[in-house]
Amino acid sequence: MMTHLRPPAQTVFQSVGKESSMGILDKVAEIAGAVAAVEAEKKMHPEASLLAESVAAVMGYKGGGALAELAEEKLGGTQAADNADPQA
Repeated sequence: MMTHLRPPAQTVFQSVGKESSMGILDKVAEIAGAVAAVEAEKKMHPEASLLAESVAAVMGYKGGGALAELAEEKLGGTQAADNADPQA
C-alpha cells in the first residue's frame, strides 16, 4: 500500500497566493498585446488572412509578455533603490 506525502497546507497556500497575483497580471499583459497586434494588423491590412492575424496574435502575445517582464524588472529595481537606506 502506497502512501502519498502531501506538503503542509500553509506551503501550498503561500505559493498559490504569490504566483496567482503576478501570473494574472502577466497573462493580462500578454492577452492585451495579442489583441493590440491583431487590431493593428486589421488596420494595416483590412483583407488579411486568418494566418496573418494568427501570426500577429502570437507575436503580440510574446511581445506583451516580454514588455511586462521588462517593466517588472525596471520597476522592481527602482523600488529597491527607493527603499534603500540613504544613511547607510
